[in-house]
Amino acid sequence: MTGLLVDARDDPGERVLMLTGDIDLATAADVIAAWLWEASSSQADLVAVDLAQVLFIDAAGLGSLVALRQIAGTMRRSFVVRNPSAQALRIMRICGLDGLLEVWPNVT
Repeated sequence: MTGLLVDARDDPGERVLMLTGDIDLATAADVIAAWLWEASSSQADLVAVDLAQVLFIDAAGLGSLVALRQIAGTMRRSFVVRNPSAQALRIMRICGLDGLLEVWPNVT
């Protein structure tokens, strides 16, 4: 288990949380808390998570992404998954979440 690091930056019109490590049962709530903090403190309409450096994601991690989609809607914000790692994208596709979540695969 590697844990999770969260960093944030502003891109034009959006706030991006860059996640590094594992999104699993131990860290899924941290992803939601970090997103809520950034969404609450930013004026951006779009608050994204960047998964390029996510090494592992399990069902709890996927659940956190679905929860963020729902929370974003109630906050009248847009939620996007950017740059999912190969492992994250594969598991999202297997579970059918690539059709539920808005996924931007190659954002620089």
